[in-house]
Order: sequence, then structure tokens, then C-alpha cells
Amino acid sequence: MEKVVFVNHLPLGSASSYRQAGLAKYLGRLGYHPDLVGRAGKASVRSEGGSAGPGSAFPFDRTFLWREPIGGRPLQNALLAASATKGAAIVHVNRASPYTATLLGFGLVPRDYALVVDMEDWDGYGGYSSYARKRGPRGWLLTAYERSFPRAADAVLVVSERLRSYMLSIGVEEEKIFNIPNGFDEEFFHPDIDPTAVRKQYGFGNSPTVMYSSALWSFERRQHEVALEAFKKARSEVPGAKLLLTGAGDFDVKKVVRDMGLEDSVVLTGFVPRSQMPELMAAADVALHVISYHPFHQASSPMIISEYMAMGKPIVAPRSGEIATMLSDGVGMLVDGLDPSAMGAALARLLGDASLRARLGQRAIIRSRERYSYRVAAAHLREAYAEACSARSPPRRVGP
Repeated sequence: MEKVVFVNHLPLGSASSYRQAGLAKYLGRLGYHPDLVGRAGKASVRSEGGSAGPGSAFPFDRTFLWREPIGGRPLQNALLAASATKGAAIVHVNRASPYTATLLGFGLVPRDYALVVDMEDWDGYGGYSSYARKRGPRGWLLTAYERSFPRAADAVLVVSERLRSYMLSIGVEEEKIFNIPNGFDEEFFHPDIDPTAVRKQYGFGNSPTVMYSSALWSFERRQHEVALEAFKKARSEVPGAKLLLTGAGDFDVKKVVRDMGLEDSVVLTGFVPRSQMPELMAAADVALHVISYHPFHQASSPMIISEYMAMGKPIVAPRSGEIATMLSDGVGMLVDGLDPSAMGAALARLLGDASLRARLGQRAIIRSRERYSYRVAAAHLREAYAEACSARSPPRRVGP
């Protein structure tokens, strides 16, 4: 079966790297041979596991690491990319950095592999660069890259209908676009994990517990404040409720927790390795997810939502973008707008009704296994690869 090379400029341990790893694991079981060109990060192949067994985080046959700084060593990285992709039938690259396109020479030199561009996020204007207020030359470069790179691909993956529409608007042919949402590894995230140890570790006892997990950046301050305000509202109706808050960033969440008088009710874990997330999720009764109505979030397919669903957790979230589809038809509790009072009321209702939690949780498990497991995604990805290879036939060859 074909060799597939995944290319990523983001560190191992990023959400993007876990998407690629989840797809690679199940592609391996379909007979593909996945390699990775990636970047050292908080998680390493050695510490997280290099095989394709259950729970393995990075199940690649071979891993190549960019020379750092990735944009400062173009010759070394170009040679690395050439070596890593030699003999590949498919190169599957994430969307986020012009460096990967430049170093691999996409569209500039002949290639004999099919190029698959994975738009699992959105970085140009309208996406991250405007959302995080990263404008100027960097924003212009991201925008130009985001508009040109997918058009050079033999197949384009998207994670939402909004991104599908965006790809069509910039000239990507419809038959080349495949919706492969962010998902989860069903051997890693499942509802049978024992929560006892984590609940004991954090002193939860029998307290009703909400989980909120996010990258805690200051430019998303309002979202985190809404989450804490919603929990405070829920706690007023469900005395003794606890909040398990995971994540790291430059937002001073400790100060906000203190200012809201929630020190005795909120457990801050800081950064948590992916391998520990299932146990933390198992310890929660209800999950809370807060995102904005910005186009960046409208176009996203949050990986953590599918993971909560796989764990059987009822979820409270805004009716925003792809989340509204993921949690539709009674799979979760959707709230209109960033309304902490409405979110808090939904949390309180779930915390006080075990049968409702069980019904929503069971629906979430069923939908997650049908739509968002990487086992299912890998089967759909095989169709995208077939289209990409067909588009490259007969392939261009390097040399005479």
C-alpha cells in the first residue's frame, strides 16, 4: 500500500499533530505506511509512544524533525523535506505555515506525489490573523498563502461547511474538496474510564463537577470570563459544584478566579498532556465549551467536542458554527450567544438531573462513533487520497 508523508510545522503535542496522528494510526490499519515531518514540542514521539497500538499518540513509521528555527534554515529543511518525501505516493500537509509550501517547493518544481492540503483550521484574514489581531506583513502573507496553496492541491480537506464554502469561493474545484472533521481515537477516548483516582486527587468527592478546557490566551479573555461567570451562576443553583479548568497561556486565570471569589470551587491544572485528558474528562459530570461567533470559530471543528462526546459527557456550548451541527438534535445543550446566565442555567439543569445527563451522554457517544472517530475518518480519507492520486495520473516525474 502507498507511503503517506504527513507534514506539519506545528509542534508535536499540538491539536494539529494529534489530528494527523489519529488519521495515521487508522490509515496504518488500512495498509498505508505513514511518516511524519514535524517539529519537536511538549510531547515527543519517545514519550508518547511510536507504535500504532491502543493509546499511542504518534503512530508513524518514521519521524523527521525540522531544523530549528524552521524558517531560518531553508536549505537544510528543503533537503530534509526532499529526503522525507522521496518515494511518497501522497504528501498530506497541514494548512498553517507558508514555510512548508516553500520548503517542499509545491507548484514550483515537478513532483511525483499527490498533494493533499488539510484545511483543519483557518489562518488568513477572517481567520486567526484577524481573530488574534496579527495583521501587517504576516497577515498578508498568511492570506496569500491560504488562497493560493489549496488551489495547487490534488485534494483539499476541510473540517466544516463554512470552510468548504470558503474553498469554493477561492476557486478550488468542488470534486477535490472532502469534509474530514476533527475527531478522536476511540481506543483512547471512551466512556469506560474509571474517574475515581482523578476525583480523589482533586478532592471532588461526590461534588457535581464541570470541566472547561481551553488554550488560555489573553486575546480570548472574554470567552474565559464567560465560562467562569457561567460556572458561578451554576454554583449558585447547585451549591458545592466544582470546576475543573485545564489549559495554559498568557491569560491570568488565577486572578480572575480570585476576583470572582471562586478559589474554593475551581481547580486549575495548567497544561495537561493529551495522554492524561481522558482521565480528567472521565472525572467531570458536564463539559462546558465557550467560543465566539467570529468567522474563525464558525469555521472550526473543535477536537475537544468530539472527545467529550466520545466520553459520554453532556456538553453546554454556544450555537456557533460547526458546534451547532455536532451537538444538534439533543446531543448537547446549545445556548444562543455568549450568555453566561443562559450557560449557567444549562449547567445547573444538567448537574441536577442525572437522567438527562445520561440521555445526552448516550446520544453523544453514538454520534461520535458514527461521525467523528478517526477510524471512520480514515475510511473517508482513503477516498480523498484516491481522488488525489487520480488527479496526478499520469504523475510528473523529476528528472529526464
